[in-house]
Amino acid sequence: MDMLPLLFALSLTRPNYEEGESVMTVVSSDHDRIDRPFEHPILRFFTAKEARELRLVCREFKDNVEVTRLGVSHETTLCTPISTSLPLLCTSFPRLTTLQLRFINVDYAGATCLAAALPSLTALTQLNLVSIKIGDAGATALAAVLPAALTHLDLSGNNIGDAGATALAAVLPAALTHLDLCYNNIHEAGTTALAAALPPALTHLNLGSNNIGTAGAAALAVALPTTLTHLNLSANYIGNAEITLLAAALSSLTVLTMLNLDNNNIYEAGAKALALALPSALTELNLANNLICAEGAIYLAQSLPPTLMYLDLRRNSIRAAGATAIAMRLPPALRHLNLETNEIGHIGAISLALALPPKLMWLDLGNNDIYDAGAISLAAALPPTLKCLILSHNDISDAGAEALARVLPSSVEWLDVSDNNIGDAGATAGALALALLRPKRRRTIHLHNHNNSIGTITVLAAPNVTLHLTRPDY
Repeated sequence: MDMLPLLFALSLTRPNYEEGESVMTVVSSDHDRIDRPFEHPILRFFTAKEARELRLVCREFKDNVEVTRLGVSHETTLCTPISTSLPLLCTSFPRLTTLQLRFINVDYAGATCLAAALPSLTALTQLNLVSIKIGDAGATALAAVLPAALTHLDLSGNNIGDAGATALAAVLPAALTHLDLCYNNIHEAGTTALAAALPPALTHLNLGSNNIGTAGAAALAVALPTTLTHLNLSANYIGNAEITLLAAALSSLTVLTMLNLDNNNIYEAGAKALALALPSALTELNLANNLICAEGAIYLAQSLPPTLMYLDLRRNSIRAAGATAIAMRLPPALRHLNLETNEIGHIGAISLALALPPKLMWLDLGNNDIYDAGAISLAAALPPTLKCLILSHNDISDAGAEALARVLPSSVEWLDVSDNNIGDAGATAGALALALLRPKRRRTIHLHNHNNSIGTITVLAAPNVTLHLTRPDY
């Protein structure tokens, strides 16, 4: 069948449907990696000939059901331009509560058409316009007609600058709880305008991958609502000065559970300021791709909240001293630990092995030179809940691999020991363990090796094991 390279999702409320739950209709050309913007999808495919004329799609559902949620994703060739089709979509489904457009070329012309149609969607509470190229002009056009009842607004990936952010700030609905403006081009002026207008009930704020600057950080520090539960300021060139300003506000965010500061310029002094202000309810902390070093990790370890379940400190050069400090204070609730590329060595690995939380599910210590000594120590301490273990690029040889194979928890579904010094014996032992521990569970093992080639492995014929001799792609 000629399938449309377009995702079309409709949440349909049908008469007599149990408790008014939603049914999903999705159009996609990709069966295995379908993007599901809403829960519980039921697949419904249109041919390209049918769906290129949007009126056919509108007519089919308009005549039979009441559509409350609509999503269109990915570029496609339509008989009519998407910009002129948007009013048709809005007028065909006037009771929409959620409208989602993703990765289609709407641009300013389409944003203007959409702005003209938005007032007809009086029930709209969620508007997600992701990577549709509207720019400052499109954001300004939409700002003039944002529904007052809007609770979710996602304009990520749209090349919105300070002018668009300022226009949005002037009209942000008071009911807004989720605001996502990541992957735009918002600098200090736009951030300052947004900070002054943040709704009092906001729970999710994502300004990742912008450039908020020192003035923007200072403005946010005095304006972040105490209702925030999720704050993402990743990839914003935040340094020690900016994080010190923000830290002054973090301690007052008593319900904050997720903090993402990945890919900034936070060093030891910034880590110390942050450590003194970490909210006690935090369950997820991402400080990957900074440079907090051992000293910063030591400060941070002393303040890790007991509620923490996710900790990502990869690529921070914390070394063995930092890893040891973190190990001594790992919260027992931790489920996900990523210390990849931190130069922790075998000493850091041994320290971690002595303190792994009992319910840990994901452990990434790749590219740390832990050698066989670290692998053997870890093997003896892996918790029975572990599902993913990544030990690539660690100079582990057969001795370390065989130690892992002997005691690998039956819960492990993903093992990456690629780019080590594992030969036939170690590779065979590891694969055999995966094949035999739980035959009904699907397993994946990565054994790509730069240094030693792995010979023929006959034990990997088990149907539940996927063997990769190429580099893993995360």
